[in-house]
Amino acid sequence: MSSYKIEEVDAAVRNLNDLLDVMCELQFALGKDEIDRRINSLLWIARDISEGIVAFQDKQGEENIAKFKEKRQ
Repeated sequence: MSSYKIEEVDAAVRNLNDLLDVMCELQFALGKDEIDRRINSLLWIARDISEGIVAFQDKQGEENIAKFKEKRQ
């Protein structure tokens, strides 16, 4: 499994949006029984990007909770 490290959430979300846009264009352009293997590969990439976004958000949330607890002490 590969990983996608998030440095900036906004950029990652835009990248994911663009990727999903391309995947939809490819899929919708296919005929009824046609298969494009690239779409399967792009799905894996989209999953990695979304997992990276979630991990980044989780880390930010944990850091915010820790800061809040420090202020209360």
